[in-house]
Amino acid sequence: MLAERPPGAELLQFADSVIKINKRDKQQGRVLVLTDCALYNFRPGVYNKCRRRIPFVKISGVILSQSSDELVFQIQNDYDYRYAARALSSRCYGLQSVEVVQGPLDLCFEEFGCLEL
Repeated sequence: MLAERPPGAELLQFADSVIKINKRDKQQGRVLVLTDCALYNFRPGVYNKCRRRIPFVKISGVILSQSSDELVFQIQNDYDYRYAARALSSRCYGLQSVEVVQGPLDLCFEEFGCLEL
C-alpha cells in the first residue's frame, strides 16, 4: 500500500537535461523538472536551489515548433520560457493529461512549421 503524500509534497512527472534559450538567443544548459504542481528550472548539478518555479496555473500555453525541437512556455504576467529538447517537445502533449493538484490543466497548444522561435 502506498503511503499518503505529506502536505506540500509534489509528484515528479518529468525531468531531463534541456537547453534554455534566453532573450539574447544564448543557449544555457538546464535541468527541467515537471511535477504535478509546477515547472522547475535548475542549473545542471545544482539541485538544492531552483532558478525558477512556475506553478502550472500561470502557464497559459505552449508553442511547439514542427521544424525544430524548440518550444515556448507562455507565462501569464511574466516573460515566456524558451527551450530546445526533443524529449520535452513530445512530452508536452502529455501535459494535458497530467493530474495536477490544482485541477485539470487548460493549456493552449499551438504548432508552427516554419516559425523561427
